[in-house]
Amino acid sequence: MDRQYPFENHRECILRVLRDQGMEPFDLWVYYYGVGGSLGDFDIEAYLFGLMPLPELEHLLLIEATGEILSDNPQTP
Repeated sequence: MDRQYPFENHRECILRVLRDQGMEPFDLWVYYYGVGGSLGDFDIEAYLFGLMPLPELEHLLLIEATGEILSDNPQTP
């Protein structure tokens, strides 16, 4: 049985947030590290470009960091 990676579609959403905010993967890594992430910026960039999966905990921290980016940089209508 082929097990699907549970967060596969989040990668595209995170990339969209970065693009919409005018940010780079390194900027996301700074937020990610600030919420307790332990992987390096190279690992985060590799994940974002589909080169490697992340452990579930690290992925959840990346989602939290993405939420903080949106909180700190609200879109104006």
